Amino acid sequence: MITKISAITILAFFLSIVLVIAEAKEETITLNIRGMACGQCAKRVEDELKKMDGVKEAKVNFEDAKAVIKIEKDKINAEQLSEAIIKMGFMVVKEKK
Repeated sequence: MITKISAITILAFFLSIVLVIAEAKEETITLNIRGMACGQCAKRVEDELKKMDGVKEAKVNFEDAKAVIKIEKDKINAEQLSEAIIKMGFMVVKEKK
């Protein structure tokens, strides 16, 4: 018979596996953006990125000229994100890790 402690341990183990699998499908991409003139530019880029399928989170900082974007790897990639930003009229430089 499984005790409550054993059941909780087993559940915790399976939840940790699920989290590892979910993290393997996600990636955080940092892009350097050139050409933003103000905070409104950064907000516009951030809002447009958040609308894209596969983007889980997007934070664009005007002062640092960077976008940090959390994506689902099987739905979108850095090139697609860059293309979207370029279509908005900005330049993109992918940051090396």
